[in-house]
Amino acid sequence: MLQNAKNFWLEFRHWPPGERFCRLYEEYAEHDSELIRTTLMFVALACFTIGVSFLFVQGPAFVLFLLTGVILATQSSWLAQKLDSAELSLRHVGRELRRLRKTHGPKRRALPSPARLTAGQPSR
Repeated sequence: MLQNAKNFWLEFRHWPPGERFCRLYEEYAEHDSELIRTTLMFVALACFTIGVSFLFVQGPAFVLFLLTGVILATQSSWLAQKLDSAELSLRHVGRELRRLRKTHGPKRRALPSPARLTAGQPSR
């Protein structure tokens, strides 16, 4: 089962951005039975519930919300399209942030020299 998940991730990662979740929906829509659909909905609900509880304690809430979205994208064409457009938007924002960081660099303040710190203080 772990090997299947690894193979699936490798295949998913190589799909073009902006088409990944729609392809995922198309693959699962072909051979889903009612039992599988119901089970996936319960798993998504469980991941979401655990994710909400992890918001209040330190834990991987983001990962669980992402997993919930991926599971639900196998069941909903609309959600798959929204996740594809969100992926493209996040990639664009990431590129812009990297570009800004390269051009402007991180803001750093120079530490004052010890002579400046003691300049106005009386000697002991």
